[in-house]
Formats: sequence, C-alpha cells, structure tokens
Amino acid sequence: MPRQLIAQICLLSLVLLSAGSSALGKQHKTESDSATSQILRGMEQSWLNAEKNHDVAAFEKLVADDWIAITPDGKTQTKTERAAEIKDANTTSATMGDMKV
Repeated sequence: MPRQLIAQICLLSLVLLSAGSSALGKQHKTESDSATSQILRGMEQSWLNAEKNHDVAAFEKLVADDWIAITPDGKTQTKTERAAEIKDANTTSATMGDMKV
C-alpha cells in the first residue's frame, strides 16, 4: 500500500474513534443527568412528604444545620424555625409541580 493511503486510513481511524468516544461520553452524561434528576426529584418529594406528615426528623435529614431559607415576604428562616413550623402546621397536602432539573 502506498504511504499516503496508509496515512489517510490512520487519520480516518482516529476521526472515527474520536467521534465514537464522544458519542459514548454524551450517552454517559445523559444517563448521569437522568440519575441526578431522579435523585433531586426524590429529595424534593421526601421534603414534601415531611411537610405533609409533620415529620420533623425527615426534614432535618434533608437540610444542612446551617440551612437558611428566604420566605416569599423576604424574611429569613433557620432550620430550627422551619422544623418548628412543620411540626405545628396544619398542612394536609403537598404536591410537586412541574420540576425542571
């Protein structure tokens, strides 16, 4: 085989291998993104269940000790304050809307 043909075959092989590994990387990223999305949705659902069932222990497992929320009216709320609200609230239902991750 002439040298030029061998060089072209090698170059084509490198291009194809590169494209193949890129496609595999994208597939892995898509699977990873899907897994992450499912984890986050599960955590959000656990939070809603904790609110609905007045389950302070479940809520406390989900958030860090230094967690701080900002309420719709602009006030801050610590983990301890929110836990007290969850315990004493009259919440009977909680649903998750269309969550985009």
